[in-house]
Amino acid sequence: MSFRFIDLFCGVGGFHLAMESLGGKCVMACDIDENCRKVYQKNYGITPFADIYQIPNNKIPMCDVLTGGFPCQAFSRAGESEGFGDARGNLFFEILRIIKASSPKVVLLENVKHLMNHDSGKTWKKIKSELVSMNGGAYDIITPDPLVLNPLFFGVPQNRERLFILCVNKKVSQKKRNMLKEYFEHARTTTLKRTNKYINVLDAKTPPKYQITQDLGIIFDVWDDFLRILQRNNIDIPRFPVMAEELAGKGSLQGTANCETRLGMIKKNREFYAKHHKIIKSWLGKALRTPGFLGAKSILEYHGKHPTPGSPILLKDCYIQLRPSGIRVSHTEYFPTLVTITSQVPIIGKSERWMTPRECSRLQGFPANFVLHPSDGVSYKQFGNSVNVNCVKFVLTPVKKLQII
Repeated sequence: MSFRFIDLFCGVGGFHLAMESLGGKCVMACDIDENCRKVYQKNYGITPFADIYQIPNNKIPMCDVLTGGFPCQAFSRAGESEGFGDARGNLFFEILRIIKASSPKVVLLENVKHLMNHDSGKTWKKIKSELVSMNGGAYDIITPDPLVLNPLFFGVPQNRERLFILCVNKKVSQKKRNMLKEYFEHARTTTLKRTNKYINVLDAKTPPKYQITQDLGIIFDVWDDFLRILQRNNIDIPRFPVMAEELAGKGSLQGTANCETRLGMIKKNREFYAKHHKIIKSWLGKALRTPGFLGAKSILEYHGKHPTPGSPILLKDCYIQLRPSGIRVSHTEYFPTLVTITSQVPIIGKSERWMTPRECSRLQGFPANFVLHPSDGVSYKQFGNSVNVNCVKFVLTPVKKLQII
């Protein structure tokens, strides 16, 4: 039996794919991004509305499910975290308007995990209050504490925590609603855990255009020399950002008095150098003379595994992200969170190349036949902003099995 769904802030269709696989038919979609709308139309044959504010109530169809990964920048740690003070945060109230007009049986919303703690919990309290009272109190929040899901729970090697808010119309029997609540509460303590087996998302061969530049490779070699020196001398790799320009006091403490975190990092670096300067002094001098070794590239954020005797760890053994805060190095059990900033696409250390858009699509649960945008940069942004298909299916599968939709 099929059900009808509305896909708000649809992006390239992470929600769409999950619901279509469960028998759903899209009756309306919306996204402000023109490139997303083009990809959505290409893959699903539906042209989304461009501006949610411009959708008149008489054009909103009735539906069984309404989904929305409403813009997270207003609540994300990576953004300014202005919440409802940001115009993007106020898009939440447009969701409520469309719920009122379409009367769905089920509402599923997704956002960043930080939403729960934003503004000392006041933002989540406001959202919950609005959801409970919408349509005259017609909905029951199945997950009063948002369900935090991660693709790692489902065998997909990406660390991406997102919260999901599930509401069900009270016209659905109390028995079924209670069964859903019990299902998800049980899942929190049992099935929602990291697995030990992950699907392979990497291609054996990729075009040369994804190889890192020679200049970047030289920067990585400099940091590999640093790691070799530490491991050869049984020095633990620091778990704080190693700031080469600050190690020997090359930088200035001016302007850091009001930034306790940065000041603390500088002090840790200088303490580390004072303790090990005889071992790393020569490396530091050579590193600081290397062209391009400055700014974020002169900072190493090591989040990898602790090396074991006889098994040294270098950048080639890790996944790497070029972030404004530094070169972030992670172990290769799973990938870091995909983001919309194309310069932060993960680098495969062993292959000295960037991940491809197709590989990023696999990290979000998209199928092999999904038609990508012709621009790599646009595709990276789209998948960095997408909801993970596997997480959506997990939430809606028991809803479907209980014949709520």
